[in-house]
Amino acid sequence: MSLKTKRVIIVVGIIGIIVLVFLVFLGIQSRRAKGLNISFQAPEQILLGVPFEVSVNVSNDSKSILKEVRLSLTLPEGIVFVGQPAEKNIDYKEIGNLGVGSLTQERFQLLALTGENSVKTVQANVNYLPTSLGSRFEKNESLDLITGGFGLPIDIVTPTKIFSGEDFETVISFKNSAEADFSNLKLIIDYPPSFNFVKSTAELEDNHREWLLGDLRKGSENEFKIIGNVIGPDNTFFNLKVSIESEFFNETYVISANTATISIAPSPLSLEINLNEDPDYLAKPGDLLRYTIAYVNNTDVGLKDAVVRAKLTGAMFDFSTLDTDASYRSLDNTLVWNASNAPDLALIPAGGSGSVDFDIRVKNSYPIKRLNDKNFTLGILAEIESPTVPYFVAAKNRQFFKIGNQGNRTGES
Repeated sequence: MSLKTKRVIIVVGIIGIIVLVFLVFLGIQSRRAKGLNISFQAPEQILLGVPFEVSVNVSNDSKSILKEVRLSLTLPEGIVFVGQPAEKNIDYKEIGNLGVGSLTQERFQLLALTGENSVKTVQANVNYLPTSLGSRFEKNESLDLITGGFGLPIDIVTPTKIFSGEDFETVISFKNSAEADFSNLKLIIDYPPSFNFVKSTAELEDNHREWLLGDLRKGSENEFKIIGNVIGPDNTFFNLKVSIESEFFNETYVISANTATISIAPSPLSLEINLNEDPDYLAKPGDLLRYTIAYVNNTDVGLKDAVVRAKLTGAMFDFSTLDTDASYRSLDNTLVWNASNAPDLALIPAGGSGSVDFDIRVKNSYPIKRLNDKNFTLGILAEIESPTVPYFVAAKNRQFFKIGNQGNRTGES
């Protein structure tokens, strides 16, 4: 046998001995681990926002004392330790030595905040040192928690579609469906940025965003109404979110929440103002201004008895030259069209359109009274409404023209 062959045999033998030792070690660890048992006690189902208890039982069924036993519990996203910050997801318990045949129980107060009607898995880990070995061992067990709904559900009843700038009502209600009382509750309303608060039946604080509820016994319920409006473009969406906070051991948690999504519907009636059929028209002293107010029914139903109003503002209008079929209110320089002087307004069919018009001249000279009088503005504010749809449905269109020595003009519509 060559020297090289002998070396190969020796190396193979050494490797075999190492593998054998490792397998024996694993076998001992397996037997030791089987001597340690982990079990749980927990509710069959938990409710979001309601504290509950999970007990972890650790027993020593081995034939030796287990030393320096340490238990850890790891929580999934959406479950927190009561009284601890929401970002803390693991907690430790130092059990110490666990005698042969002994059992210890550790309790954890938990709170589920998210994950309605889902399964949450909690992980328990026990780390220990057997008496006969110098290496530490560990064992893991998991617990599946079945979540239901909120223990304090919030209901939001509000229109799914509204008109921009028009008031609408939202009813917010909540009920304690848990088997426990709640205390130190605070309701918080998250309005969209463009929401304008009008009034509420509750005593709201912090710019009408908070309501201090106090205590709420099991089975109790409450509701309140909010009236407001939102200004925004047609066919845009916004969220109205309502949440309830509670405090446990000096830590505050959101224990219930709900969100309503609302869209801004196109106005049933729309208006457009045209001047001399030129969107860039520049008015000058003495000019004849021919205004056309066009309207459109954007709904799929006919709108009856519509009324169009146009209010004229500006010192350069020569009202003595006004030519129109509308009724004229000299008190506020407003023109009014209705079915009596514009028969098409008696019924605007679904998707239908029409127009009214009037002529008026610009004064021949500027009514300068002060040295700084050099630019004058002509303005018209038009609106249309119909009693066929709710009284608050109205469309407005505003257009301004500026005339002056420099011939500048500005417009808004």
